[in-house]
Amino acid sequence: MALQEQVLPLGGIAPDRTITDAARIMEAAAVGSLAVVDGEDLVGIVTDRDLVRRGMAKGLSPEARVDGVMSTPVVTIDAEADLHGAFTLFRTHA
Repeated sequence: MALQEQVLPLGGIAPDRTITDAARIMEAAAVGSLAVVDGEDLVGIVTDRDLVRRGMAKGLSPEARVDGVMSTPVVTIDAEADLHGAFTLFRTHA
């Protein structure tokens, strides 16, 4: 079974948007993470945990930029890969 059959479309946000924007998009979409995309390049991922631990807990302004709290690098796998390949990649980077 290909990963492509298992993955839902991801939401995305630009790195220069605010952490408040990210939180609002996550809330509206009922998701806990957003891909951070600069043009067509995936540059990071921001999670609700990133917003809390790297943003709120450190007293950042609600207007702080997403790229200041996002996680990098992002490890990706081809959508045509099989689940065994995904598991192996996960074990390597966990």
